[in-house]
Amino acid sequence: MSTDSDFFLTAGEIEETYGIDFTSAETIRHGLIEVSRHMHGTLQRSAFSNIVRDGMDFGVCVHLINEDGSTELVAVTEGCTMFAFTHQHMANIVLDEYGIENMGPGDTVVCKGRVTERWGDEGRYFTELDLWAENQKGELVLRGGAQVQLFHSLEDENRQRSGQPPLVVAAPRESILPPAPPSPAPRKEPAVAAPVSGSKKATPRESHALRKAPEAKKPSKK
Repeated sequence: MSTDSDFFLTAGEIEETYGIDFTSAETIRHGLIEVSRHMHGTLQRSAFSNIVRDGMDFGVCVHLINEDGSTELVAVTEGCTMFAFTHQHMANIVLDEYGIENMGPGDTVVCKGRVTERWGDEGRYFTELDLWAENQKGELVLRGGAQVQLFHSLEDENRQRSGQPPLVVAAPRESILPPAPPSPAPRKEPAVAAPVSGSKKATPRESHALRKAPEAKKPSKK
């Protein structure tokens, strides 16, 4: 059984391990937390997705880069608890794939995904996910996939959580990707009349002068 001593350091242990006093350690700790909170608020206010803006289904954290290129989670904001356990692995996976030497200050890697297929078999239901990550230039950084097992419906979830057998429904594999947009019709270029041989084409200035020149008055007969 773990105790508080497994997670917290005394003032003497902090000075022995990190070479700083307790007050400096607490100042740095709270500073890292405030940095993550500031990033959390900025992302929430500027988000277009209501899942992020209203549901707050996201996490923001600060990682320390070790000498071997791996990262260590040092600060995370309040929110969905599961992000406190997944951030560490996602950061290391992205750095392993993209390379820490290829990243610099200001680089942003956004992980995206979509459901591609779904099916069921003997009371077990699955979805296939297409996952990828892009940098701030829209370039592909990482691509992968995942298979997730889900309940068929709320009724199926209530049955299984109460100890009853799952709801068995025929669910053949089907793709739920949106159809590809139709290709645009070929553009027709307007026909251009060929110039008459031997004639000189008027310049824009000459054409303007011809349009603006007043008509000559005919002499009146007395």
